[in-house]
Amino acid sequence: LVMTGTLYRNLGVAYFMISQHDSAMLLLNKAMKMAVKSKNKLLEAQVNLAIGNIHNLKGEYTSALSFYLKALPEFEKAGKKDRVRVVLGNIGTLYSNLQNFDEAEKFYLRSKKKSEELNDQRGLAQAYDGLNRVAISRKQYDKALEFGKNAAEISHNDGNTQEEAIAIQGIAWVYYE
Repeated sequence: LVMTGTLYRNLGVAYFMISQHDSAMLLLNKAMKMAVKSKNKLLEAQVNLAIGNIHNLKGEYTSALSFYLKALPEFEKAGKKDRVRVVLGNIGTLYSNLQNFDEAEKFYLRSKKKSEELNDQRGLAQAYDGLNRVAISRKQYDKALEFGKNAAEISHNDGNTQEEAIAIQGIAWVYYE
């Protein structure tokens, strides 16, 4: 059951990657049934993350949040620190999109801490970028500028030009405000 469920999950993610979301959801729902039947909490978490990603992409932030919040404790129990970091960042972004900046900040700070533990430069830059946007929303422009500069510098040093451009946009937003 676990192997078949994993296969359905992987196929669901593949369909998600080529933007065939209806097919992805069908496969992920099959994967979830097998994960539940086999009592495999890690597979359940992986499927919840994938389903959350689909809802997130569709702008269904509340639904995405509920799936991410189901996945997070299972990844933590399984010691999957890299997955924990990703989910923390995703949750921070969702709370930010929902304009719940206090919760967004909590999750971005947790993501920052986890990124530092893992020496995950991309994750660290993303956490600083999220904190930049939270500070802007609070009109804390000095803090926002510091976060934005940290994100840009880390991304630049890591050779991640896409994330660097996003961070620079955050810095520009501070000056615009």
